[in-house]
Amino acid sequence: MHRAQANFVSDPRVSCAIVARSVLAQLESGNIKEAGRVYATTLVRLLDGYRVGGVEDDGSHGVLRYIPLTATDDFPVERNAQGVQEAFHSAHTSVFPTLTSDRLVKEVSVSIRNYIPVGQREEQPAAEIISLDKLKQFLTVLNNALIQVAA
Repeated sequence: MHRAQANFVSDPRVSCAIVARSVLAQLESGNIKEAGRVYATTLVRLLDGYRVGGVEDDGSHGVLRYIPLTATDDFPVERNAQGVQEAFHSAHTSVFPTLTSDRLVKEVSVSIRNYIPVGQREEQPAAEIISLDKLKQFLTVLNNALIQVAA
């Protein structure tokens, strides 16, 4: 199938940065909105992808960045999921260097759900709730790492 020529492609690093920054903004304001719950759920899913080493780029074209094309170029598809994985790793080792990736994901996920309730409370596996300041620090480092690798 031939796609129409365009000069924008999706960058998952930008999408993930938007998610991280949005969750951070919700935590900082304390004014949790429905969109904040969606971002929180998305971040928890991305964290789980980081845990298993499988953050994937499905080629969606929802968040776009400019890439110039010549008249003969096919629609460019960039796979930048590795940059997302690296940004999660950078935030992990910078903020929580002593935690395993399994423990990090469990504690950050439970903490996010604690601060931004998503739907009905479900039983969470026992995990320590990370302080709000430490969670904000993790999200800030994650956001900055995503922006840096996308630049």
